[in-house]
Amino acid sequence: MNDFAPEFTFKEKIRHVLLHSLWAIPLFFLVKFYIFPAFDDFTKIAHCLEFMGGYSGSHILIYGTLVGSPIIFMFIIVISHGAFMKNVYHSGQFPPPGVKVFRKTKISYGFKARFKVYAYLFCIFFLFALSLFGVYSGSLIMSDAPVTIEGCTATKNS
Repeated sequence: MNDFAPEFTFKEKIRHVLLHSLWAIPLFFLVKFYIFPAFDDFTKIAHCLEFMGGYSGSHILIYGTLVGSPIIFMFIIVISHGAFMKNVYHSGQFPPPGVKVFRKTKISYGFKARFKVYAYLFCIFFLFALSLFGVYSGSLIMSDAPVTIEGCTATKNS
């Protein structure tokens, strides 16, 4: 069983990289020049804002960072790798039959292949547990946060 997975040809590799660059490069610029600056501006005035339901901007910031980030990252991993890992588990082979790879990759079978699925599931459960811990940590942080609003000109944002 010293066989290797089929490889992409050089032309297919270039095509793959270019197709993924079509979404990755604009996403990079969107995050770098729009989302990060907007997040930076929000962090400077978060304590001054109040949203519907009586949540302050600080609540949104703390819980969004400690709970939302791991959950979003978990969903991205599940959406991008879930079907692939399901195929690995059911076939008992990594990479699954018919999947091409970028470089020479020895096919692993049985427990060795399924161990990669178990490691993937561990990462998913770890991110979920991290978000649950974020709920606890966020509540501790917000219970110690001062309630007074100092130096704010705007107090309401709906």
